[in-house]
Amino acid sequence: MPHDPIQAANALARLQIAEAKFAEAQEERRLAILEAVRADNPLRAVADIARCSRETIRRIVASDGQVTIEFDREYRLGGQSINFVLFRLQGFGQRAFGPNPVIHGTDNTWLAAADHLAGRIEAARAQESGEPVRLTEQTAFALHQSLLQSQKTNPSVLLDLTEALARRYRPRAA
Repeated sequence: MPHDPIQAANALARLQIAEAKFAEAQEERRLAILEAVRADNPLRAVADIARCSRETIRRIVASDGQVTIEFDREYRLGGQSINFVLFRLQGFGQRAFGPNPVIHGTDNTWLAAADHLAGRIEAARAQESGEPVRLTEQTAFALHQSLLQSQKTNPSVLLDLTEALARRYRPRAA
């Protein structure tokens, strides 16, 4: 069959839509499991309907959307903190926010790593395994760049992570 670029593009677009629906369905499933358990349903009944083990249900309830980010140590983020991190990473990674050359410099190669890291964090939040998201040099720098100019003053795990990244990527004197 000869290569048809329109058919190839349509196939990729269809896959992209299916992948987005799959991610939404995973999150909807996770939320439904949490709701069922919080309504005092037996774990066995929830596990049977979700077609997974009771241990998997326990892990979902225990993590409740939290993500562990591994950098110089493990940082467990959840709730508003992980939503904020995703907002920043996705905003820069999908070019909704433009980097400020004065703050971020002129090398924008980190933007692709920000988008990649956002996807990994989203996947980890929906996963049942609780595996940490290990930062590479590129994704750590992207996270650092994404969190610049975000004022965090209250003691928190996110503040600790931001400070660790800032120590690592401190601007060098000219």
